[in-house]
Amino acid sequence: MPSSVLAAAIQMTSTVEVEKNLDTAERLIEVAARRRAHLVGLPENFAFLRSEGEPIPQAQTLDGPWVRRMVDVARRHELTLLLGSLPERIEGDTRVFNTSVLLGPDGGTSRPIGRCTCSTSTSPASSTSRNRGRSGRARPR
Repeated sequence: MPSSVLAAAIQMTSTVEVEKNLDTAERLIEVAARRRAHLVGLPENFAFLRSEGEPIPQAQTLDGPWVRRMVDVARRHELTLLLGSLPERIEGDTRVFNTSVLLGPDGGTSRPIGRCTCSTSTSPASSTSRNRGRSGRARPR
């Protein structure tokens, strides 16, 4: 383990265009990796940012396409990647959660490190900040 770790905090302006946001995130992660960052953090709502009152489309499971794509990026660049947050869908639960996920350089994922419910209606946000987070470790190699 190195005595110091270079970290990169990515700032980006996300929109409702998921693929464009994911492409931008991937490009910025590549820039950080070229600069030898070993820990990269993406912002909250990096893949999708809606306007107030709009429904949350495409809520993801933690093995969904957004996370799988970022797992591939973390593995390719051999870095630890924090997904600032994404709208998470949990099987059997009607709520959508705003969840942060930590990905290891081997592609392992930690348990969600923070969750709160999100409003899915078109009325003003009525989100609950009740933390349902669970912490854990990335899967071993």
